[in-house]
Amino acid sequence: MPGHRHRVDPAAHGHQPITPKPGETPLSPGLCLMGLLRGGYHVGGDRLRGKTGRQRAAPQIRSCVGASAPSNRLFMCHPPPRLASKLTLAVFVAVLATSATPVPGPVFAQATADDEYRLGLGHYKQKRWPLAAEHLRAYIKARPKGSKVASARLLLGVSLTHLKKYTQARSELRRFVVDFPEDPNRPEALFRVAECSYLLEDWATATTGLKTYLKDSPKHPLRDWGQFYLGDALVQQKKFTEARAIYRSSLAEFPKGSLVNEIRFGLGVCCERGGQTDEARKIYNRLAADRTSRHADKALSQLGSLEFNAGRFAEAAAAWNRLARTYPKSPEAPAAQLNAGYAHFQLKQYAEAITSFQSARLRSDQAAEADYWRGVSLKALDRTDEAIKAFGQAETGKPGTDLARDIQFQWADTEFRAGRYSQAATRFQNVVTRWPKHPEADQGLLFATESMLLATENLSEPAPRQRALDQVQKLIDRFEREYPRSQLTTRHRLQAGRLKVARGGNTNLKDAQALFRTAIAQGGSETIRNRARYQLARVGSRLGNDRMVLETLRPILAAIKDSNRPGEFDDALVLAASSFLASKQHKPAAESAAKYLKKHPRGPLSPDALAVLAESKQRQGQVAGSDLALTQLANLSGTKPIYAQTVRRMAESSYAEKNFQRSDRLFGNLVALGPGSPFHAAGLSGRGWSLFESKKYAEAAAIFGRVVVLHPKDKLAAEAAYKAAECFEKADEPEKAAEAYRVATKSYPNSSFAFLAARRAARLLALDKKTPQADAAYAALLKQFPKAKDRDGLIFEWAGMHADADDFKKADVLYRQLIREHPRSRHVTAARFSLAESDLLAGRLVQARTAFLQVARSQAGDDEVRQDALFRLVGIATEAKQWEQVREHGKALRTRFPKSRHSWEVRFQLGQAALHLRDYPTAQAELTAVLGQTRNEQVAGASWFDEAWVLLAETRFRTRDYEGLVRTVNDFRRTRPGSKVLYKADEVLGRGMLKKPRPDFTAAREAFGRVISSTEGRKTKTAARSHLQMADSFYIQKNFREAKKQFLAVEILYNFPDIQSPALFQAAACQEQLREFAEAVKTLDMLIRKHPDSSFAAMAKKRLPRLRRLAGS
Repeated sequence: MPGHRHRVDPAAHGHQPITPKPGETPLSPGLCLMGLLRGGYHVGGDRLRGKTGRQRAAPQIRSCVGASAPSNRLFMCHPPPRLASKLTLAVFVAVLATSATPVPGPVFAQATADDEYRLGLGHYKQKRWPLAAEHLRAYIKARPKGSKVASARLLLGVSLTHLKKYTQARSELRRFVVDFPEDPNRPEALFRVAECSYLLEDWATATTGLKTYLKDSPKHPLRDWGQFYLGDALVQQKKFTEARAIYRSSLAEFPKGSLVNEIRFGLGVCCERGGQTDEARKIYNRLAADRTSRHADKALSQLGSLEFNAGRFAEAAAAWNRLARTYPKSPEAPAAQLNAGYAHFQLKQYAEAITSFQSARLRSDQAAEADYWRGVSLKALDRTDEAIKAFGQAETGKPGTDLARDIQFQWADTEFRAGRYSQAATRFQNVVTRWPKHPEADQGLLFATESMLLATENLSEPAPRQRALDQVQKLIDRFEREYPRSQLTTRHRLQAGRLKVARGGNTNLKDAQALFRTAIAQGGSETIRNRARYQLARVGSRLGNDRMVLETLRPILAAIKDSNRPGEFDDALVLAASSFLASKQHKPAAESAAKYLKKHPRGPLSPDALAVLAESKQRQGQVAGSDLALTQLANLSGTKPIYAQTVRRMAESSYAEKNFQRSDRLFGNLVALGPGSPFHAAGLSGRGWSLFESKKYAEAAAIFGRVVVLHPKDKLAAEAAYKAAECFEKADEPEKAAEAYRVATKSYPNSSFAFLAARRAARLLALDKKTPQADAAYAALLKQFPKAKDRDGLIFEWAGMHADADDFKKADVLYRQLIREHPRSRHVTAARFSLAESDLLAGRLVQARTAFLQVARSQAGDDEVRQDALFRLVGIATEAKQWEQVREHGKALRTRFPKSRHSWEVRFQLGQAALHLRDYPTAQAELTAVLGQTRNEQVAGASWFDEAWVLLAETRFRTRDYEGLVRTVNDFRRTRPGSKVLYKADEVLGRGMLKKPRPDFTAAREAFGRVISSTEGRKTKTAARSHLQMADSFYIQKNFREAKKQFLAVEILYNFPDIQSPALFQAAACQEQLREFAEAVKTLDMLIRKHPDSSFAAMAKKRLPRLRRLAGS
């Protein structure tokens, strides 16, 4: 590959002279009397006379990366003084005062000439330089000896200077000097004559004129400017010693002058050019330290160049970076950024160089150069993609011819290094085509051929590979045709042999073998012979003759055995390593590959070496070393087949050894190659199987799913689709599983498992309560498979899903569809049962009863449905208090299904029915049997279980078994103390204690009190009834006062009119017994008012007349 370009050109990038603005030099007070004002010094913009084309650029040096920078040509960085550009009225008066007295009564010609002068002066004041010159010249022509001719000629010279007509201006000013030797403005005129020569770059004349001025004008106020000009003129003539003396003299004469920094800067340049670099460095540093010097940026620029030329690259970079950072708007900044990049590059600080070049490219005239070097820097960091982008930008920056070729060549080389051999070949060919007469054109074509040969190694498809080989043949033919006498002919012939090897086939391989053997025998040097040996070994490798490979390479291997330096034949190490590996000589295989990599960590065959190293290390059980080599191979080869093939072999080997963790990682490397890789689907599938075998179902599902999405037509896709769903299901992710099943069904409708996948998807969605999605899935399933054998089962599932979601309306539609379309289905009975339940829930009890009877009597369907139908019939009859039917259906269920899960609840209902039918023995037997299941958690935990205690207590009460009643309630309290219906049993107990032959009022009231105060019974109707009975107990005992109190409490505490009305009636009775007749009247009035429809209200109306008489009302 060609060497890099290195160029440091400060003069060409901001170190140019500035074109002075005419008439902008400060003027002496004496000249002010003639109408010229003193001006200021201009700093900024371009350098001296840059606009005149006199830019002194340093020569461009082409060298390798480590080349030193060129020295810069001479240049001066001092802007010239500025001439005044306006004339004030006061000055105009002064001019008139110093002019000759006008002649009284002028003739017409005199008047006209004087007008020309006045016009010239007037235009001069308004800076109308062309008109001023015209009229002043007319005046001089008309009045060559007039009183104002001296002033006119001086003003004419200045006007011409403003017009940049320096030659004419100098001529006029010289005549002024000759014609008016005694004029007080003669020193000023001498200065301006020399200044015009300076502006004309007539250095010798300017030098003579300035010396005359300085000698004749020892006290003139512009002497510092004269010294400044003289020093610069001498610099332009490379008379540095003389210029240095002038500058030193000026600094001594004007140590605090307005030009001190300009003079000091010029002195620094002279010292630098005269070899006094230490003094120059001190001067530049002093100026750089003073930001008010107006030369800090230029001093830093010069300091950078000085340090660079001295090989002090770090100091140069520091100076230029400081300039760009401190003075970002300086004209020097862009060049400083570029030069800083060069300095960083010399220091191999590529990242810093890239940053500098990135900033430098913002100026268009150096963008191409900056982008080129940015690309070379990126290339040095192996950031090839970014380098290529930078070269592309450099190409668009209008580079010169030489730079344009370098850009293209480096671009091609970067493509080559990045392994993009086809692109590299195309670009190398472009270089040869555009610059066919370049001394290295044959090298470009050879590299193009090499690139194409390597490109064929990446092609596995026959047709593209054949086209690439044909293109290589054209390149080989072109080389023979265009460069028959090239010194690279031998290498070219070896490429021709390699092409035959690449074409393959016995004929081509034999031709190549013969060619290489002949080269070994006839080679004029050991280098030629070794090249031929290497290629012959390659042929042996292609023929599978590893013994031949190792024998052929033995001389080469022996020659490079003890060398750790890169050599031309190091590729033989990789070829030998491959043959060692094939011969199962794993240790020498690893050693040969490692030796190559030590010499060429990023060499062209590093991927091959790393592949051998990875496999041989794994075969030796050195997993860490194998992984490291494989990682390096991935970094070097990316998506090249060699990497994928190596990974796949290693992954499959690990999987076969049931090392699923390692096979997962290795197959993952194939996946990392991207969907465009032919190994991507296999990598995903391999990962999926490895994870599946490791029982990492969620991860495996995701991987299998990617096969389906990214490679839907691959032969592994259908399997992967189903496996993905299976893994999701095993990972307890039903929603994802359902989606995966759906994808499998949709993507592979003709596969053997499409129906199963679709059904499973619907089921999973249903199980996951995704009812709308499941509904759509079932609909799609039935539509896609209208003749499915299990169609009735699907409809039944579908309906059941809606029923589970409490959407019985949709469920019933599907159940009816099932009955209609599949009347003989085994699911019909269950469908009828569900429809019956819908009738039941809707309150259509007659229709529900009829349907349940039909189901119960059906011979189709399973027992579960028929017993459920009987159970529903028991419930319907219970709700309707049709106790005979409860008994009928309950007995039928127990007889037909003795092991029914509803057995104990049915027995509970049978006990309740017997109680209502006054079959107390049966009621007692059934209820006692139910309560015997206290250890049966399923029965004892049922909501109805504790009601059995209440019913049994009621049975004891009705059979007047008061002792049994007490025992039953006590057993209930002992075994179920926290029961929510215990208060109901206490109410029965209270009633029983009052009904005993000898009422136990105390026990009754205690029982009623427990009801009234219980958490569950408080404020219930049972509590109100208990409170009423408690009040009655006091009435029975004729404790009317307490009875009255409790009866009134019932009316106040509860809101049950059927209980409140008798309570008020009995309270009035107590009041009557207590002779509280007026209160009794009030109580009965309240009864009639609050409960007018009560039977007790009618009774109260009959009793009121008597009570009113007794109350005296």
